[in-house]
Amino acid sequence: MKSEAQLKAEIKRLQQSVKAQALELESKNRELEIEAALERVRNRTLLMKDSAELNETVSIFFSSLIY
Repeated sequence: MKSEAQLKAEIKRLQQSVKAQALELESKNRELEIEAALERVRNRTLLMKDSAELNETVSIFFSSLIY
């Protein structure tokens, strides 16, 4: 049977592990959001037929940056 000190140490270790994993997931999620935004801009750019559509493409680009 573990002592109280051992249990507290284990709880602290687990809390630190959860915190580190949460930070890693947040970072990966942000990377995925950026990739998705870049993909939206890339797709819209590929669909452009003439320069008149550039305004919409720029709008998508800036809205992706703000997100």
